[in-house]
Amino acid sequence: MSACSAALSDSNPPVLEPLRAVIGDDYANLLVGVLGNSATSKFLISNAGSSCLANMNGTSLGQVMVSSTSVDTCINALELLNVPLVQYALGNFSVSLSSSDNEAKDSFIDGLGLVEEGEIEQICSLYVNGFVPCLRAQLLPSLATLRSTAVNGCCAAWESESVSLFDYSITGQYTKMAQLIGDVFCATQTPALNGTSSQRCGYTFLQSSGEVANTTSANRAAALLKDLQVPTDQASLQAEGEAYTNTNGDIIEAVASGQYTTSGCVVALDRFATWVDGLSLADNSSKSYGIDLQSLFAFGKCVNGAAVFSLIQDFLPGSIVNVVSAYFSNACLHVPLKYADGCSFSRPASLVDWNYEPAHASQAGSEEQADGTSAINSINTVPPNVTADSNAVVSTTVHGTPFAVLFSVVCLMW
Repeated sequence: MSACSAALSDSNPPVLEPLRAVIGDDYANLLVGVLGNSATSKFLISNAGSSCLANMNGTSLGQVMVSSTSVDTCINALELLNVPLVQYALGNFSVSLSSSDNEAKDSFIDGLGLVEEGEIEQICSLYVNGFVPCLRAQLLPSLATLRSTAVNGCCAAWESESVSLFDYSITGQYTKMAQLIGDVFCATQTPALNGTSSQRCGYTFLQSSGEVANTTSANRAAALLKDLQVPTDQASLQAEGEAYTNTNGDIIEAVASGQYTTSGCVVALDRFATWVDGLSLADNSSKSYGIDLQSLFAFGKCVNGAAVFSLIQDFLPGSIVNVVSAYFSNACLHVPLKYADGCSFSRPASLVDWNYEPAHASQAGSEEQADGTSAINSINTVPPNVTADSNAVVSTTVHGTPFAVLFSVVCLMW
């Protein structure tokens, strides 16, 4: 057996027991569960990444997490654990890990419709000013050191994969992804749904999403299927709630009067899709779960829904998988991109004002500083300033840490 054959999805990967000894059973189980055994794990980490972490020195990994709690920006990030929505997500995920049914997931989605605007604002403030700086300046660099010293070569494939598919180091890749995800949920829309002031796009998506508004898993899957059949030249109409023609040639009626729409918040989704489309990953279906990303994104093209369904079926109750699978198999799915700049939105959105751009691997050693104005037509996205104190070497005294919980819940929620 290869020294690097273990994966986080194994029943007892080598990293787990020593990690438990440092941060406790509950935190270690949660972290490994999210990255190795949850429905979201395939979106968070590749097989090569799973092998890297599974074979990592668990004691050293735990000490990195503990030490991160002493860094200023990471202390701010830990405030996320005091937000009710985060606590709710944590409780539901803990239940779902110990159960084979989807009741906990459905319960969590039901609760999203009740989330208030102020709670999303609080989460975004802590995410932008705490979590992303901690991830970029402390946690990811520390893990980079571990990958070179505490894994016996088991991370080489992951590092090579990140460069070849994303043109970033692993640190740069996950920083960039955190920024893009932050833009999706934390871009600011003006005016808000109430017609005045502003609000975060995360709240807009919760209020306008059929995936949240519906009360059964089957109806949520139908809403997702509908959202994945919007041609590029119809995306502006769909965002404003107007009638449009889907990829099957069917006319979709305009939304009812008073029903909320996403409007300008789709700009961040457009930017994310555009970024993925520009990666080498988009040319390699063997690394994108068999999905032809070029056809998924290309103007006038689409892919059979059966390929995409394999990615989402783990989120559905077993009782409806076959029925929903049949609907997806008969649909042609498309993700529109590079359209938002040509739209006239009733409620425009501005992206998060980051100020650091991760260097591409092909431009190693360079960092592109933003001007702080966040041009809406730029796909560059970058995190807030990190002080010298935030990069300081800190004590590795082990005293227990909730950082594994924080990282896990943020991954799940976003």
